[in-house]
Amino acid sequence: MPGMKVFLSNRLETLASELARVLRTPRASPLEPEIVVVQSTGMQRWISMKLASLNGICANMKFPFPNALLSELFERVMPGVNQDESFDVEHMTWKLMALIPEHLGDPGFSGLRAYLEDDGDARKRYQFSRILADTFDQYLIFRPEMIRVWDRGNRSGIPGHAQDEYWQACLWQALVKTKSGLHRTELWREFPGALESCDPNRLPKRISIFGISYLPRFHLDVISAISSRTDVFLFLMNPCREFWFDIRSSSEISRIKRYSGDKSRDELHLEQGNPILASLGGLGRTFFSLVHEHEFEGYENYSPSDRNTMLGYIQNDILELRCPTGNHEITQEDRSIQVHSCHSPMREVEVLFESLLGMFEEIPGLRPEDILVMAPDIEVYAPLVHAVFTSSSHDPRYIPHGIADRSLRALNDITDTFLALLDIPQSRLEATKVYALLECDALRRKFSLEEKHLSLIQDWISVTNIRCGRDAVGEKEGESDGIEQNTWEWGIRKLLLGYALPAQSPELFCDILPYDDMEGEDALVLGRFLDFVRAVFSWMEDSTRARSLLEWSETLKTFLEAFFLEDEESQAYLHAIRTVLSEFARSHEIAGFHDQVSLVVIKAALQDRLSRSREGQGFISGGVTFCSMLPMRSIPFRVIWLMGMNHANYPRQSVRTGFDLISAQPGSGDRSKRDDDLAIFLEAMLSAHDAFCMSYIGQGIQDNASIPPSVVVSTLMDYVDDACCFSDNRAVVEHMLRRHPLQAFNPKYFTGTQGLFSYSSENERAAKRLVCREKVSWDFGEHPLKEPGLEWKILDGDGLCRFFRNPAEFLLTRRLGIFVRDRTKAILDREPFDLDPLHAYQYRQMIIRDDLAGIDPRKTWKQILAQGTLPHGIAGQDILEELTRDVKSQITTIRDLSRNRTPEQVRFDLVSGDFLIHGSAVLAGEHAMISYRGGLLRGNDLVRTWIMHLFLCAAHDPRVMSHHVARDRLITFEPVKYAPDILAELLTIYWSGLSRPIHFFPQSSWKFVLEKKSPAHSRQDCLNAARDAWNGGYAHGAEKENSYYRICFSTVDPLDDEFVSLSENVFMPLMAHARQEKL
Repeated sequence: MPGMKVFLSNRLETLASELARVLRTPRASPLEPEIVVVQSTGMQRWISMKLASLNGICANMKFPFPNALLSELFERVMPGVNQDESFDVEHMTWKLMALIPEHLGDPGFSGLRAYLEDDGDARKRYQFSRILADTFDQYLIFRPEMIRVWDRGNRSGIPGHAQDEYWQACLWQALVKTKSGLHRTELWREFPGALESCDPNRLPKRISIFGISYLPRFHLDVISAISSRTDVFLFLMNPCREFWFDIRSSSEISRIKRYSGDKSRDELHLEQGNPILASLGGLGRTFFSLVHEHEFEGYENYSPSDRNTMLGYIQNDILELRCPTGNHEITQEDRSIQVHSCHSPMREVEVLFESLLGMFEEIPGLRPEDILVMAPDIEVYAPLVHAVFTSSSHDPRYIPHGIADRSLRALNDITDTFLALLDIPQSRLEATKVYALLECDALRRKFSLEEKHLSLIQDWISVTNIRCGRDAVGEKEGESDGIEQNTWEWGIRKLLLGYALPAQSPELFCDILPYDDMEGEDALVLGRFLDFVRAVFSWMEDSTRARSLLEWSETLKTFLEAFFLEDEESQAYLHAIRTVLSEFARSHEIAGFHDQVSLVVIKAALQDRLSRSREGQGFISGGVTFCSMLPMRSIPFRVIWLMGMNHANYPRQSVRTGFDLISAQPGSGDRSKRDDDLAIFLEAMLSAHDAFCMSYIGQGIQDNASIPPSVVVSTLMDYVDDACCFSDNRAVVEHMLRRHPLQAFNPKYFTGTQGLFSYSSENERAAKRLVCREKVSWDFGEHPLKEPGLEWKILDGDGLCRFFRNPAEFLLTRRLGIFVRDRTKAILDREPFDLDPLHAYQYRQMIIRDDLAGIDPRKTWKQILAQGTLPHGIAGQDILEELTRDVKSQITTIRDLSRNRTPEQVRFDLVSGDFLIHGSAVLAGEHAMISYRGGLLRGNDLVRTWIMHLFLCAAHDPRVMSHHVARDRLITFEPVKYAPDILAELLTIYWSGLSRPIHFFPQSSWKFVLEKKSPAHSRQDCLNAARDAWNGGYAHGAEKENSYYRICFSTVDPLDDEFVSLSENVFMPLMAHARQEKL
């Protein structure tokens, strides 16, 4: 017999068994699909598997969501009535976009008119239309009577909100005038009457509604009406077998008493019942109150928990509506309710991983698919889960898992790159934005580029100093004095000339400095990269014109095809984007919106659609399930873990607009995000069988300050503390709560203190080193390298200079083949406003070199300006003039020393013991070698000049004098009588440095010896001066930051006795033969 039958239970498994029993009763037509209404894809998947297990098969089933059920019922009962699709939120948005400008002249729209006053590109109008469409959609469900009033032509009725209601009613009535059918409220209103005359054969024979924790009155009215003609079964989770719909939480009781004068709690008939249920069950109370407004047959089947644990006791207290009595005795092994306080989301995931490994060991038969992990927003935790849980399947700690509810943007990089390309026309074409597009695999493959090419392209952009802009500034307005420097076209010409002209061509070509490092396959990569850049330019030009929705749909599909290669990897994601683009064409037709809109509006619409999470995608897909905390997920799992239970983030608050008339006059049954979150937490706690765990950020990551958890966690902890006890009266809260250290390698995890543990062998090794204070370094002292072969005793003068410039680098690169690649030069977006110190030094060197070579300074300046590192215009000219002034005294000094003699290159060959050294040097005159540096005097420059001076004295002419001209001083080396002996000492140091890193550092060693010249300075004073150079300071960099020094000496202090000895052996003879003059 038709009617509404409600099955209640505190266990979803029991409700599933009841549903399976109902479905075993055959229907009149075996071909008609069975209708089971669910609220989520996850519930659909779970009940499908459960029915297949209970009945042996689950086939010919339909699992509509509530709104889809209503649409189907409206169509069956009123077949001749058109359900107007234009009242769907997506289409209604565009209709409002067209209608709003028509009404802005109305005096009642003054506020909206002021808001949209500076909306040149219509982006604000679109965003407002979207919010208003969502609001109207809520009115259709939760305020059908107000919609009915508006449909009759009235525009007011809510006291105190006449102005907001007026303009909304006007826009609604304008919407209704354009309709081609009935909207949902009209269908709801007509449904009961149409149902009476409906052909019974058009109606479904049975409707089952399963596991839904809330339905609005709108839906319940339709379901109740259809139950008069067909069988309707509601399978609802009810946490309590007693009548609990009138209980109130302590805060509600206090609020009611405050507004009720002197009446007592008994006089007001206020009952709290179970505090947990009273605090968290507000949504359930409202829903069951709405259900009880309709006639139904009730069936109950409750099952108390059989586990004598904290979780079992709490679930049974709720079931029986008991208040906490403190007589539930628990044991030390009871970990059924856990709370973990961490320092960051990353630590939450790390703690989760280790805790799950412990549960697999402690809970018999627990499998990964028995575990559900939820977070308020899974997108925050998804990359962290991927980082912590992803490992080889052969790893004994591997835990299979799947992440659900992720948006299309989060699942792939194609969507973000697509949206970034839509941003390009409104950008300055910044170099970083264009380069970032190439990080997308599908885009790279479209232009035949590979990941290994990215570093090369990055070097091209950086070295050619491409910053932003397509071409000369102001060119589009026809200005003739635009500045082309640092634009894309300017940089591309440098790259193309680098390919066309011979390699190492330093000369300017038509005032363009060619890129001089183009070789081999680079030309092919350049061609493909330029194809990509030209495609970006073409898109910029093509996107400037406004288009209709239909035109944008086709344009963007073509654009998608032009930039992304569709293959097996990208096909699904590109299809999803095309599906969203097709919705624009449908809105063009259904909403009748034919206005032309800019790319800015289209991009806002696409961003909104592509950022929505796809609920249920990946839910229960094998392994541990990670998902967002969404309503209607009361699916039973053995272990349920909630992450992100932070005081500031959960429960979430509903954000209502100021013109929302629902929040202006709240009513019974209105949805609230806070109430939803409280219900989700209650459902999760009741659905867990073995363990219910929570984690939150409870300690400050900077100061370790205590941070309280979410109010729901605090409420649960307080309840458990009141309800449970230990036989020795220990605090239950401390047993539940685990405060975790900041790092996963803290020794506490491996000493068994405070209940902490870890299964990570890597973290165990780190903890041991932390406890033992072990220092990890490359120790060559006890195990030096094998002595090199005799071929290492044949070297050139430059090689020995390079050794003393950085002995550690020489050892690692020459003997061991270990090269530390220089960090790829960063790409900059803004044109230069100043000159960095490195380029300033290089340009001073260039100015000195060209001046001494007799090159016209104007040519040198052009060469420097063509680099693109100087500020544009007069500012760059001023810097060039300053650089020229800086080196003027150096040039004068060098000319005076050389006496304008023609430089002469001399070669030398020297035998020192077993060593054979050969090389060459340039003499300015018969007995003088001159070197220079466009910067301040440094130790490594001194060492190089000194070594070359020793070679010349020993192998060429003992009368040679050498000069080193720095910006701040002139160093002159006198002839050295015992040059071969000093060279022999240096070669001994060289030979030692081929087997282990020696403690010689040119800058720090020079500072040490320089300080030692003063008899008043102690050894410690000298070491302090050296340490200043080693550690660096505000005015100079740290010598220890050199990559090769860091490899060899990062965990030791190399400024020791060996350092002192080497510094003295190298620099003391140097200082004895040097005299200096200030410039």
